Amino acid sequence: MDTPGHRLRADFSDGDPDIEAPYYILKHTLCTAVLTENGFMDSPLSLAFLESAEGKKAIITLHVEGIIDFINQRANEPL
Repeated sequence: MDTPGHRLRADFSDGDPDIEAPYYILKHTLCTAVLTENGFMDSPLSLAFLESAEGKKAIITLHVEGIIDFINQRANEPL
């Protein structure tokens, strides 16, 4: 999912649009864990977007929608 007017980089090598990494917290915890990458300050345009109200709202919305999607997908699974 892209933020409005700002394309995020992605890796589709394993069939999904994320960049895989063997982070300890993701591999060795007994709870649901997510690490997010919210963009890079690698250009004046990217920095302006990340600091803008629109950019902050877009990032927050992506996080909230992701959490809601996860909860909805797991709603019928046994505890």
